[in-house]
Amino acid sequence: MSRPAEIMTEIAHNLEHAAEWRREKALEYPDDSRNLEAAELLDSLVLKCLDTDEQQQGAVGAFVQYYSSHEWDYRDGENLNDYLMGIGFHDWPSDPEELCRGFLSGLGIGEPEVA
Repeated sequence: MSRPAEIMTEIAHNLEHAAEWRREKALEYPDDSRNLEAAELLDSLVLKCLDTDEQQQGAVGAFVQYYSSHEWDYRDGENLNDYLMGIGFHDWPSDPEELCRGFLSGLGIGEPEVA
């Protein structure tokens, strides 16, 4: 089982990739400011995810529990990737709690179902 800090580091790594992808899209579509705004939001989430503590509760705790106890398949990865690519366009999480709530929703899971 992975430790919460390891899981949050992995999430931060995925956020970094999504931010880089958004910066590439910003170059491709310079008239659409949403791509840079989304990249900035993703960058801020990276820092917040890396700054979370080991004792997670709420949606972060539920996601960490699900992540560490669930056998992942390609659909789970696709759902999480779709959610990440929509940040700044369809969802605007301001912190790891909202981010993990979005992950759980993208996986079709509510917090009480995991805990």
